[in-house]
Amino acid sequence: MTFVILFRNNGKYIIYPMSFVLIIMIIKEYKKCFDKQILIRGIGVIIISLFLAIGSEEFLIFHYNIQNGSIREALSLPFQQTARYIAEYGDEVTDEEKKAIDAILDYDSLAEKYDPRISDPVKNTFRKDSTKEDLINYFKVWLQQFKKHPLTYFKATMNQNYYLLYPCIEDAALYNTTIISGYESTVELLEMNEIQTFKTAREILANWNRTLFFMPVIGMFSSTAFYNIILLFLFIYAIHFKMKKIFLLFVPLIINDLIIVAAPVIHGHVRYAFPIIYSMPIVVAMYLYLSKEKNI
Repeated sequence: MTFVILFRNNGKYIIYPMSFVLIIMIIKEYKKCFDKQILIRGIGVIIISLFLAIGSEEFLIFHYNIQNGSIREALSLPFQQTARYIAEYGDEVTDEEKKAIDAILDYDSLAEKYDPRISDPVKNTFRKDSTKEDLINYFKVWLQQFKKHPLTYFKATMNQNYYLLYPCIEDAALYNTTIISGYESTVELLEMNEIQTFKTAREILANWNRTLFFMPVIGMFSSTAFYNIILLFLFIYAIHFKMKKIFLLFVPLIINDLIIVAAPVIHGHVRYAFPIIYSMPIVVAMYLYLSKEKNI
């Protein structure tokens, strides 16, 4: 729990809800047998884990004077929805609405910068000097426009995230070089250098992986959608057959999917779905075990 929060900043959005669920389960278990050790050890482990994570993070922030990230990182989805609304119904936007949006984002460039697959171009127009009042006014407009054209918001969400459920499209990313286009200055700043001796080997490995992605059957295991479809079907069957024990495994994976939907992009960034992909063998094994237990 501690390492998930420390290694990935958004890990806390999975660990915090899971901690709440686990505490409820521990309290229920305690009520069955009134064993204080279950209550003290169970809740104690959770509290200590969270304390270590939060304490370590706060210490590092204070010690190195790390600045808080921009709130724009958490608002990728509504910004993307607004941009699509303007691209499709810009002629319906009132002067008052335009003013409220422009206080948060560069209104005049939103329609042009809108990319259905990724919200970064839109998100990057965020005005750093905007205030909390500006944000409140923006969300009032966001809600009003949602009421007018809810389908537009739905399309903006699905166009960016359908890779999660549609397996018939390539969504693999291969990195066979240190110097990625657009990040040259960062590489130079870090004084990173490629070892040219291994250049040919890297290209051979990348081509081999690319071949595997497109191969029948084997290629499915490189698809984010393949694992999410399995997750969806197992979730439905678990509800149907009342497999309560397995829902503890579903909670963090479903939360992870929701985080992906709210994030800037999933296309070409499969790593965000790794928690789901790597957990699936455990979930399937648990489902088969419970199926056998229930004689299904």
